[in-house]
Amino acid sequence: MVFVFLGAEMIFLATLGSMLHAIDDLGLQGTVFEEGVIVALVYGIAIGAMGALLYWSPKLTGRVRSAGKVAPLALLAGAGAVLASVPYMIAGFLDQPGLYVSGGLYEDSDLLIWNILTLIGHVLMALAVLGFVAITVRTRRPDPDDPEEAVSSNPWDAQTLEWITTSPAPADNFDDVPVVESAEPVLDLETASGGDV
Repeated sequence: MVFVFLGAEMIFLATLGSMLHAIDDLGLQGTVFEEGVIVALVYGIAIGAMGALLYWSPKLTGRVRSAGKVAPLALLAGAGAVLASVPYMIAGFLDQPGLYVSGGLYEDSDLLIWNILTLIGHVLMALAVLGFVAITVRTRRPDPDDPEEAVSSNPWDAQTLEWITTSPAPADNFDDVPVVESAEPVLDLETASGGDV
């Protein structure tokens, strides 16, 4: 959930940046502020996608990674996204021309620190993506000595129907199509059967 929260915060930042960009009196058009907004949006979506893939990994692979292993990765991605976008937004307020306007060349050494911070943010985000790929590859290869490898059909105690089937989900999902009578069908089935489903 940390991934989803951080991704949503970056998308909110991009939305706020878009609203500021629309104010002509601020003079942000044609500055690196625009690139900062785009980076915040793209990295926010990427962080949310990584979180979604980790959440759904039990249904895809039958294995799950502990929060202790993925939380630092989420924080690294969040720090990278903030550092890759916010300094460019600040430099945009300081009138640094956009990379597509200036061709990537600028003369003002006072803006150098913001560009270095942005570069560090991109490096941190790249490390987070590489870490995510490593965790994904590691999750796909079973390790008999790792207790995290064994996962129940519903490791998150979710209440939606897809978590009733085994993990990974079989091709046909259900032998008998269940009847859904509420927003929490797992809870309904547990109540009807008097215990775990």
